[in-house]
Amino acid sequence: MKIVVDRDQLDSTAGKIEKYVSTMNAHYLNINSEIMLLGTQWQGADAAKYIEKWQSSTNWANNGSANAQTKKALTAYAAFLRFASNEYKKAQFNVVKKAHRI
Repeated sequence: MKIVVDRDQLDSTAGKIEKYVSTMNAHYLNINSEIMLLGTQWQGADAAKYIEKWQSSTNWANNGSANAQTKKALTAYAAFLRFASNEYKKAQFNVVKKAHRI
């Protein structure tokens, strides 16, 4: 049984995930700025409650938010893909090294 791993694909996928997280973070910051701007023009209890709800439910820094959990999971997955790529690279190097000894 032969296992073939495309390390370039692992690294490429990790890069795409990291880029996605970065893009989503930029979008979040843009939306957050717009919400804060809205808060300067929309006054009252409803505005305060809306902004508070937005910040508590979507904040990347809020570890309990769905966005923070998604960011954490995607970042961990990208790190795992890079780890797997490096481990396969080491294994391939060791196999080639042992083959040259024969």
